[in-house]
Amino acid sequence: MGFKNSLIDYRDNKKEFGLDIAKSKLICRILFSIDKKFNWNLPFKKYWIKNFETKEKLVLEYLEENYNYILNEYINSCLNTDKLEDSNKVWVCWFQGMENAPYNVKLCYEALKLNFENKDIVVIDETNIKEYVHIPNQIFTLWKSGRISNQLFSDIVRTDLLFYHGGYWVDATCLFFKKLPEMDSKFSVFYAKNLIDFPSDYNYIDIKKWEAYFIYSKKNNLFFKYLNDCLIEYSLNNKLLIEYLLMNYFAKIGRENVIYFNTQDKMVPTNNTQCEILKRSLNSHRDEFEISEDTYFVKLSSNEVYSSNKDSLFNKLLQKNKLNNEMENL
Repeated sequence: MGFKNSLIDYRDNKKEFGLDIAKSKLICRILFSIDKKFNWNLPFKKYWIKNFETKEKLVLEYLEENYNYILNEYINSCLNTDKLEDSNKVWVCWFQGMENAPYNVKLCYEALKLNFENKDIVVIDETNIKEYVHIPNQIFTLWKSGRISNQLFSDIVRTDLLFYHGGYWVDATCLFFKKLPEMDSKFSVFYAKNLIDFPSDYNYIDIKKWEAYFIYSKKNNLFFKYLNDCLIEYSLNNKLLIEYLLMNYFAKIGRENVIYFNTQDKMVPTNNTQCEILKRSLNSHRDEFEISEDTYFVKLSSNEVYSSNKDSLFNKLLQKNKLNNEMENL
């Protein structure tokens, strides 16, 4: 992002969120950009990383102050867990339609079908979304107008689907290379947790503790109703997105304040610890990286090109899915 755009964002953030948040976001954006140019090796990290901790604190305070009334509804209500129901659904979303998706997304979809072969996989796109969700028309209008980003809208969609239907939400760029154990009888909620450190993790709140690109939930889990309520209220009341991973902030607030949400989180074991760091070794030799037993998928980028060399780690994962021969047809 250019200097001029950064100043425009600073001005807009100051107007909507106040000076402290605007200044903190600008500083962090500059530091993140410089660190990326240094290949994530900017010196004296233990000193400058404190700016990101300050930003998280300020954003959390803003959200707690302005949306505490939603949280209180869940703190003070009796959370009925008797209505939790198993679900056979797998939700994957590409708004433009899978036929128009880039190569990596199509590849991930083929792998998904192989590893979730006994599940009901539903691809959500612009043509069928209203058949499944309970989202207010005003939110659709704001999304179509561009005031709500695709990122925020997809978070509203995923929390809606998980609450009203349950099942698995799998981001379209998650490449599964082996089958998951059955979740239905073991967990009311499950997500990638306790990830191994990766270079840019400091920029995203709780990114190693709670990953939203792969989630399983039973139907009627109020954790996702809480998140959906927060995201919709935020969208109706704010013109700007305060942080890219807004849902992670609301999730952290919920886990730390609602006993039932916290209890659910503690029951989720460490899993898929390498799903981020693995991406950074996909072009390496297949034997240079040992994949942990708890890791079932890797998070790709939608348009990044990965090595087709037969000895690459990426090719090894494709062989696990027997996808090598199908790649040319995607």
